[in-house]
Amino acid sequence: MVEVQRFLGLTNYFRKFIKDYASKAKPLSDLLRTSSKFDFNEKCINAFKNLKEELIFPVLRLYNPQFKTELHTDASNLALAGILLQKQNTNYWAPIARQRIKLK
Repeated sequence: MVEVQRFLGLTNYFRKFIKDYASKAKPLSDLLRTSSKFDFNEKCINAFKNLKEELIFPVLRLYNPQFKTELHTDASNLALAGILLQKQNTNYWAPIARQRIKLK
């Protein structure tokens, strides 16, 4: 169950890049309900695979020095991560670069 929570935490951070995130994550979110039996079934496997694909889908944009830019970082004892975002003309924050480094 902890692994599902961690995965949903990661995908939730990037939910603004995943269209219909809530419906795509629902089978996994339902696993975390205390009233439900933990059953990692075919729907959960598909939801996991689909969300994983959404995260690694190559949607990186070219850097534009005229656009507003933000750098988001995350760190733990196990890894460091960061993503460079730029606000597009459509008010959409597009990823420009991503980096993950495993520490151990």
